[in-house]
Amino acid sequence: MKRGGFEDFKINLVVEANYSNLKDNNDNGSSMDEFWIEMANSGNAWLKVLTENEPDTVI
Repeated sequence: MKRGGFEDFKINLVVEANYSNLKDNNDNGSSMDEFWIEMANSGNAWLKVLTENEPDTVI
């Protein structure tokens, strides 16, 4: 089974927010950190912290 069994999988979606204007606040060459923070703050993502003792701890 290629890629989970879907060779030709289509999905419709609606873009609800545009985060392309986020700035790279920690100056690491990418605004991905800021993107995920904004996604979590807006309720569009639920981030997990992976640790040795608790691999599925939700923050």
